[in-house]
Amino acid sequence: MQRQRVRIGAPALQNAAALGYAIAAYGLGVGLLIVNNGWLNGLGVLLLTHGLVMSAVLLHELLHGNLFKARSLNQFWGQVMTHLNGACYAPWEDLVNHHFNHHIHHADFVAFDSAAAVRSLPPAV
Repeated sequence: MQRQRVRIGAPALQNAAALGYAIAAYGLGVGLLIVNNGWLNGLGVLLLTHGLVMSAVLLHELLHGNLFKARSLNQFWGQVMTHLNGACYAPWEDLVNHHFNHHIHHADFVAFDSAAAVRSLPPAV
């Protein structure tokens, strides 16, 4: 019986395609939501939901640094994914530290105060 080799990690092109799909699904989903057609609105909800789920899954892998060899690429695309799924209010390093603490301690310790962050924004925002 021949042993099959397990390949760890996907090539950068496949990862880039997944990132592109998440961004495109998000954008097209939002676009379909503003069209005056119930069927297209329904399709928009599905696409937007799938794009958001994909961005969350990809963000998790980017937090671990699993998608690209270069740490800077994982950070850049991770920050893009945080903008899609609403995690962009916390600094990247805080998200990484929080996530690893979650894995180490099997608990969530949130040091980021979202209410204080919103209050610190300029009044126009």
